[in-house]
Amino acid sequence: MQEVFQRASALGEAIQRSDEYRAMRASEAAVMADPEAARAMGEFLERKSQVEAQLSAEQPDHAALAEHSQALQGLQDALGAMELVRQMSQARAAFTEMMRQVNQVLRFMVTGEMGEEAEGCGGNCGGCSGGC
Repeated sequence: MQEVFQRASALGEAIQRSDEYRAMRASEAAVMADPEAARAMGEFLERKSQVEAQLSAEQPDHAALAEHSQALQGLQDALGAMELVRQMSQARAAFTEMMRQVNQVLRFMVTGEMGEEAEGCGGNCGGCSGGC
């Protein structure tokens, strides 16, 4: 088992050295270094937390939920209009795609399964085992 952990550690280090990971981290740092983007991101996360709290409440306040949701949408639109945030989203998407491919290779090496059917859910819940 130690060999598995050593190789997993080496894979983690290789991922951290990848262009996709570095681009993602650099773009996140650029967003956080920009006062306007950092403020908007903080507000977005706070509103998102408030929406989640209302949704998980036993008796949600529908008026508060609507207010938070509307504010959340406005903040999301404002963030989407910021070039640094768009670049960060693109970098995150590229990293996520790389990780999807890495996981697909690992899955193939372990199970012999390949392609989208190995991902669990392809959108048709008929064969879903509850993992999505």
